[in-house]
Amino acid sequence: GMEAGTVSAPPPVGTVVNKENATCYAGSSLQMLLTLDDFLVCLKTTIPDQTNLPLRTCFLQTMDALAGGQAVDPLPLLEHMLSRSPICLDAGEQNDTHQFLQQLLSMLEDDYSPSNPGDSQTVAASPVKDYFGTKVREDLKCTACHWQRERYDTWEHIMINILPKKKANVPNGIAKALKEETLKEVYCEMCKRTTKTTKATTIVKLPRALILQLKRFKTVKRRGVMEYEKIKSRVAIAESFSWRQSILEGFLDQEAGVGLFNYDLRSVICHVGDSADEGHYTALTRRVYPDGSWKWTEFH
Repeated sequence: GMEAGTVSAPPPVGTVVNKENATCYAGSSLQMLLTLDDFLVCLKTTIPDQTNLPLRTCFLQTMDALAGGQAVDPLPLLEHMLSRSPICLDAGEQNDTHQFLQQLLSMLEDDYSPSNPGDSQTVAASPVKDYFGTKVREDLKCTACHWQRERYDTWEHIMINILPKKKANVPNGIAKALKEETLKEVYCEMCKRTTKTTKATTIVKLPRALILQLKRFKTVKRRGVMEYEKIKSRVAIAESFSWRQSILEGFLDQEAGVGLFNYDLRSVICHVGDSADEGHYTALTRRVYPDGSWKWTEFH
């Protein structure tokens, strides 16, 4: 994760432990979120309209325990998630850390939905979407009749495709994710049929914390069966990152940044193992101290 703006004193180092279940995917994600202390404060102080929210309560208690340097068991949090959506995780099995993180943030986001649909104007805005959401505008143009329209979306992360045997870096990866593309089979209201359509993406609002997902797998066919294969290419990730560089500035709307152009790397979640279907997750997190010094801490 990358966060914009200033940083505050680090929390003490707590650990996530469960010896009987494969929970490294949860532990690495929680350690990543622990580095975003501003987000946790915002989540605590922005009170949802709903009152009975056991998942939110459990999450905040878990993060408080970690911040206090305690060893915590993620199982109660996972059980609350499964009670909300039984298919969101494979109970007792290894899960994908990015999918877990997205499921958790989505459920925390849902807690800010109004209890009554008519109350949407008075409910507190979700700190989840405000903190992690990248708002984009997609400009669509039919290649047959040249009819143009636009649509807006909010991305929870930006996916960077990693190619086999090729070095990659973050700015180039983001630029490739945002570059104009041609879509097939898009319905055109003017042509009254599906046509090829070009899509140009512009970032309208940058998030306070930018989540990047490195797509490190490809599908291969072995003995008639499709399998996932892990891509082990190296990716260059700098400890600071700015949107104010030539390869990226063209994708920004004039008001997109609002002072959030520069990001500091806070954490990296790593997958250890040769297979895309199994392995172990670790978290490398950056702790910043009041005197400006910092150090990286790795959690296994």
